[in-house]
Parts: sequence; structure tokens; C-alpha cells
Amino acid sequence: SYLSLNGESVSVSGFTTFPVHLPVRCIADKAPASSSSAKSSSSSVSSSSVKSSSSVSSSSFSSSSVSSSSAKSSSSESSSSEESSSSFDKTVLFNSSVSYGEMTDSRDGQTYRTLNIAGRTWMAENLNFADSSKLPILEGNNRCYDDNPSECVAFGRLYSREAALNDRRCTCYNGTCPSMSGNVQGICPSGWHIPSKSEAEQLANLNGNQASSLNSSYGWNADHRGNNSTGMSFVGTGVYQRQTGYVGFKGKGNYTNLWVYDASTPNENWYLMNVGKGTTGNGIIAVS
Repeated sequence: SYLSLNGESVSVSGFTTFPVHLPVRCIADKAPASSSSAKSSSSSVSSSSVKSSSSVSSSSFSSSSVSSSSAKSSSSESSSSEESSSSFDKTVLFNSSVSYGEMTDSRDGQTYRTLNIAGRTWMAENLNFADSSKLPILEGNNRCYDDNPSECVAFGRLYSREAALNDRRCTCYNGTCPSMSGNVQGICPSGWHIPSKSEAEQLANLNGNQASSLNSSYGWNADHRGNNSTGMSFVGTGVYQRQTGYVGFKGKGNYTNLWVYDASTPNENWYLMNVGKGTTGNGIIAVS
């Protein structure tokens, strides 16, 4: 069967059997002081520094940090692929009128913008952690789009399901993922977790499941850009997938996904699907 992803929408969906690499965004374990999307993050999270700020500067695989890979040119599929080096200015991804917080991942010192929305503190950009000396499961289980490291700098990294959940049993194609309760940290920093199905659905249901308010005006093909009124700043990362008839990267500039974990159904593979304006047809194929 196929998941048909039409129009300008965001939803939580499931699929089976084939391996796929998707982005990760983490949620703080502690709820913010305010649920307003226009307020900066004020939650205190252990082991990862979080600070509130009303003026944070507005200024899909193995990267070189996991296994050696030559940098390829960005995919011609996306007209927004303008990033070319580690000096990429990520402020183009965000909404300058929204007040963001900031979180520093203590494992590698990388800093991410955060946003209080729907009663949660979300990362407002995709995770780009790849130190396999600290998390061995990362080796061979994460990619930059087109195997181009500059894509990770700009748009974050694509992770296999077992890497995202930090558990080798939790693949996309078998039923051995154990039951878990509460928040599942996975690849996220201490004090943060993989979105639960209910948290992802809460985000998807904002503004009637319309993606435009969640999507950046950058990082999408020209006719797919959003207004990013919430400040969540999703970009069209595409995916890496392996299945009968297709192995490789696809969808950059047209759609994005996030790993989601439902503790009540650990053997089901859930993801948040976010597509750009005018996108029609099939995004990810679900083999059943």
C-alpha cells in the first residue's frame, strides 16, 4: 500500500518493513513556563544548557565525522540548496519576529534554537549529532543528504530508526523493539526525548493540519515554501530509503519527516509527515 501525501498538510502516519533515514527533533522533558509559541524557552534541562532569549541572533548520509565520505554537490532537485560550507547562516531558516530560546548539546557543543509551542519546548531545527565514539550505534546509521556534509550543517542529519531510538533492536523491518514507558531519550541529549505520538499529533493538529505555519520560507522548492508563522522552521529535508525498486535520497525541497515513538506500540514505525504547498502524489511508500 502507499501513503498518498497531497496538498499542504502535516500528519502523523505509520509504515512498515523498509529501512529509512529521517531527521530528529527533540523535546525537552520539562514543560515550559508558558505554552505560547511567541515566548522564549525558559525550562531548565539537565546536562544540556537551555537559555531563554528574546533576541537570539537573527543574523538523506554518513558524514565525515562518522565515516569517510567525499562531499558531493547538493541535489539539483531543490532550488533552495544554496548552502556550501560550514559557514552557512542558519538564520535564513527562522522567523525573525518570533522569540526563540537556545539549547546547547553538552556532548559536542552545538547550539540549537528552541521554541515553546503546544505546551512543549521543541528544538526549532533538526539535530546534527554524529559522534559515534559517544554513541557507537551512529556509525553507519546516519547520513547527510546526498552524502554532502554541508547539508547536515544547514538542515541537520538523517538517522535510521535504531539510531534515533539508540537501540539496535528498533529497526524499521522487524518486531523486536522492546516496550518502553515514559519519555524515550534515544539520540537526544540528556533531558530531551524523541517526540511521542501524542506530542507529534498535538503539533500536527495546530492550524487545522496546515503545514504552511510550520514550514520555513527557506529550504523548500519555490512553490512549497511556508510562512513559518509559528517559528518551527521545518525545511524540506527529504529522506534516504532502501526498498525494492529504489535505494537512495529523495524528496529534498518537497517534504520532510520526523521520527516519532509510541511507547504503547513499539513495533510500529511512526513519523511526522510534513509536505510543502502544491505537493501531490506519493512521498514515502509503505510496503505491506
